[in-house]
Amino acid sequence: MCALVVRLGPDANDQGLKEPPTRPMDFRGRSMTGYLYVGRDGTTSAAQLRIWLTGGLEFVPGLQVAKQKVCRQ
Repeated sequence: MCALVVRLGPDANDQGLKEPPTRPMDFRGRSMTGYLYVGRDGTTSAAQLRIWLTGGLEFVPGLQVAKQKVCRQ
């Protein structure tokens, strides 16, 4: 089964799940709030795909960048 993975964030999770054909994303049996699988039927047109991509793009800029550890030898 192919699906688009989109990260909408926890605040948009419940609203996103109301849209067919979505389901919660799970990773190793654990549901990941804010991440959704969008089935093929939800991305068949450019307009549908644009809605999901826009939602993801609106969420991502608000994320904090994780500080990377620098390995010094």
